[in-house]
Amino acid sequence: MTSARNPAFVTEWHALSESAEIANPFFGPDCILSADEHGLQSALQLATLRSEDGTLIALAPFAPTRLLPLTPGFLRFFTHDYLPVGTPLCLQPAADRASLLMQHLTAIFKKPFLLTDLDKRIFEAISANDKLHSVLLEDDERAVIETQLSGDAYTKATLSKQRRKSLERRFRRLSEAVEKSGNPALQILSSDDSFDAAFDAFLALENAGWKGRAGTSLLSNPVSATFARQAVSTAREKGAVEIAYLHAGERLVASLVVFKAKEKRFAWKIAYDEDLSSFSPGVQLLSRYARQVADTEGGLMLDSCSSSQNTMANAIMGERRKSVIALIASPDATARTSTIALMYRARLFAKSGLRRLLSRS
Repeated sequence: MTSARNPAFVTEWHALSESAEIANPFFGPDCILSADEHGLQSALQLATLRSEDGTLIALAPFAPTRLLPLTPGFLRFFTHDYLPVGTPLCLQPAADRASLLMQHLTAIFKKPFLLTDLDKRIFEAISANDKLHSVLLEDDERAVIETQLSGDAYTKATLSKQRRKSLERRFRRLSEAVEKSGNPALQILSSDDSFDAAFDAFLALENAGWKGRAGTSLLSNPVSATFARQAVSTAREKGAVEIAYLHAGERLVASLVVFKAKEKRFAWKIAYDEDLSSFSPGVQLLSRYARQVADTEGGLMLDSCSSSQNTMANAIMGERRKSVIALIASPDATARTSTIALMYRARLFAKSGLRRLLSRS
């Protein structure tokens, strides 16, 4: 991706990222160039589409892959545990331009493309294109907040009275549990001098919890830690990231890293003090952060970036964002696409069976 680092192109890329109809900060240059530099994905490439006057109107990173050795290869739009949204960057009308981008890509590469966490509106436009063959592998949705209400008004409209009382009761008990350190307070940082220290504290808190024990925290792997520091630092310079944290004096209760694109926010990573888990510190932080931003800005658009089974996000976010996993190919690649679809569904079935088995043990 050497040519993608050309300063003039990066400027165009930033402009597209900031103007895309459907925001996705994880396909912007801050995240993708850092991911490429630190090897989160090998053989990463960029697909671009330009208008007749040369304006960059669509972009998506992709890479070759296969499900198993010796099985048919395909290409996939790049998503990762750390880059969870797979919708391409497109100027309006995004659906039409994404469809045209896929039409060009499948004609050039003659292989199917796997698109994960693709906005369902984009998939529907691609499916309607008779020059493309589309296979829906999985429907999904995740919790989001999309409101112009104040924080308190949204909370009352979304949560039952019983649920609101339960959260407040747990917050009082949290306050009692940490009273020796101080009263719990919310702070949001974006460009403050203490931002770097706050991000280091987040990394340490995440590493101290179950993700650290499982080896999936950012600090568990030097590559992921370096990637995260660079991506966050670069985004911070542009005011495109913030850290919200709940603290009691010097004690960090919970911390949340949020990427921003246009008027939308993306809850990238959250960590909390597991010694306080009975008081729902993560939910307390997310709820208070959402309320404060909605009050300050007259509304809020916040993507949880979580799975549909995430109880924390589902508990306090009243709207849902529909997405899909799909294979897209040219009509002459139908046979290969069908084979890959069959293998992918078999893998999904095996994973589902394993989860059911583990839940019973």
